Amino acid sequence: HLFSILPKAGLDISQVTPDMIATIATAVRGAGAVIEVNEKWRTPSVATVRQFCALGVDFVPATDAHSAGALGVWDHVAACADAIINP
Repeated sequence: HLFSILPKAGLDISQVTPDMIATIATAVRGAGAVIEVNEKWRTPSVATVRQFCALGVDFVPATDAHSAGALGVWDHVAACADAIINP
């Protein structure tokens, strides 16, 4: 869950600079990997997804559902998808 550790460590996504995003994007692309957009943890943020998308990173959606009621809930993932389709 990319960046879900930030609040647990007392940090915020605003502290992740564009240079840091670029470094992560380069590593992800170089590894042939994708970044998970996680519904439960709402990570990465829509703005961060836009940044990664501009740097050529691909994504995979995930609910990380831990209960039946969370299955099929895609609010954050949908917002991120919209940000990718309509930058």
